[in-house]
Amino acid sequence: MEEAAGSFTPSYKTNSIPPVSYREGSSGARAVVHANVATVSGGRGAGGRGGGAGGGGRTPSLGRRTTRLMRGPCNAYSQLSGEAILNSPAADLRPLLGPDSKHLISESVVREAVAAVGSRLEDVLHKQTVMEQLVESRYLSLERLLAFMVMFHAMARRTADWWPLTFDIARSQSGLRVATTAAPVTASELEQSLAETLAGDVVEAAARRGEAARQDRVRQILTSYIRKRVVAPAGTVNSARQQ
Repeated sequence: MEEAAGSFTPSYKTNSIPPVSYREGSSGARAVVHANVATVSGGRGAGGRGGGAGGGGRTPSLGRRTTRLMRGPCNAYSQLSGEAILNSPAADLRPLLGPDSKHLISESVVREAVAAVGSRLEDVLHKQTVMEQLVESRYLSLERLLAFMVMFHAMARRTADWWPLTFDIARSQSGLRVATTAAPVTASELEQSLAETLAGDVVEAAARRGEAARQDRVRQILTSYIRKRVVAPAGTVNSARQQ
């Protein structure tokens, strides 16, 4: 397994396959994928690496899979399992990606896909995509903050140059403070909302348990009260008979 993980070397610029535009129902994308799969298969046979019976059995099977998956890389990922990644070299998988694809490039994702034999590669890539979106949203939040700072400083400077009386440029900080509080939703706010949702579920479950306990307590009180009402007349009759 370690050898298979190490054999997948990330490459950003050495991929010589032309860019592929994956569009649903595109005949050009189908032809390019067919050509890429045929090129990889032919290259392995010409290089002598896939000449034996053991090395040539995996490429046709992967080629047959790729011919059925012509609706984009996401559908291809959904049917490629961790075992297929473990048993296939990197050269056979690059035609599915294209040089512009950022998926299946980082070594950590490949190691996770190899370790999760039996799981779908789509889940691993979805996790990577979510993490990338969170990181990118944090960078975008920082960019918005810098843009607000520059914009309000420029506004304050123009006001100071135009206003004939004394104007304190530090007043732009109050406007900046108001503007940043009205900024769009950031990744940290999404995480906080998710935590609040989970906490709300916990509180709701605790409330249900408390309601069930309260109903049980009321039921016990009513039962004991009924028993006392039933026992009390019987005791009164016995005392009257004794008299």
